[in-house]
Amino acid sequence: MSVRKAGRPVGGDSDARQKLIDACRPMFMRLPYEKVSTRMVAEKAGVNVALIRYYFQSKAGLFEAMVNDTMEPIHSTMSAVLDKGGFDNLEQLMRTYYKTMAPYPEFPALVARIMNGPADDTQRRILDKQFERFVRPMHETLFSKMPDLKEGCDPTFARLTFLSLMIFPFLIPRGFAELQGIEINAQLLNALADHNMQLLRQGMMKEESEVVS
Repeated sequence: MSVRKAGRPVGGDSDARQKLIDACRPMFMRLPYEKVSTRMVAEKAGVNVALIRYYFQSKAGLFEAMVNDTMEPIHSTMSAVLDKGGFDNLEQLMRTYYKTMAPYPEFPALVARIMNGPADDTQRRILDKQFERFVRPMHETLFSKMPDLKEGCDPTFARLTFLSLMIFPFLIPRGFAELQGIEINAQLLNALADHNMQLLRQGMMKEESEVVS
């Protein structure tokens, strides 16, 4: 009797991996990690639950793949501008972040919750790897080349201001946003990027005539 060669479990198609990532994303954003089961994700994706082990080895592997998939556009942009610095590249980074997060406005809040949690938490360890690979280089390289700032503008506070403007729209409590008549969507974020960059130019950056070449 021949032994069947191990391979992809039955019940999955060529898009099964991406279906699992897309299905788990809202679950991980809205439910505690321990409440998200692989069976729930597989049922939502409409695929065989064994495919999670086949593609990701475990729930933790699935979570890591979801984080990587969500952040990939930002990573690509960061890689392209990391060695340049300058205001235009900070603007490109903000716009890419807004564009990437627009379909997943709850994702930054998920990251904030996890990073405020225990260091030995499974999700925290996964995000720590992400931060080590991408956020640290951004801080050490991109932000070390901050554009020319107005006299008296502290570079550390300038970085904090930029990050606050970029991230806070996704962390604002839903009830407060509704009270202000704010709906976080792609149209608002595009206009907000214009506003934020104008604010930074007028408030922190030297005029072109002040910059010595």
